[in-house]
Amino acid sequence: MKKRIGILSVHYNNSSFVIPQIQCIRKFCTDPDYDILIIDNSDTGNYHEAIKYHAERLGAIYIKTVASSSNGSQSHAFALNTGFQKYKDEYGAFLFLDHDNFPITNFSVSGLLKID
Repeated sequence: MKKRIGILSVHYNNSSFVIPQIQCIRKFCTDPDYDILIIDNSDTGNYHEAIKYHAERLGAIYIKTVASSSNGSQSHAFALNTGFQKYKDEYGAFLFLDHDNFPITNFSVSGLLKID
């Protein structure tokens, strides 16, 4: 049975936003059945270690991608497509976020998408 919602967020060469983003989603998302999916497309440094550590510690699902392009937009699109392709059969709906999107008030993905 599919989970209702996958909240997919792409993180690139920066681990400082993982904690506050996950905390804000957990605080403000009113949907009862969702997972947070952290897609890491970092290509330099050891950012992936910190992103993975914090994502898993806070109960998010972590996956690492490696894009073949060094173009930031193409790498970002690759990460989004990879996450969607990997999880499309597990969720009925998705919310796609960038690493620096932080909810600041209650929200419902199913309400925004008008799904029952």
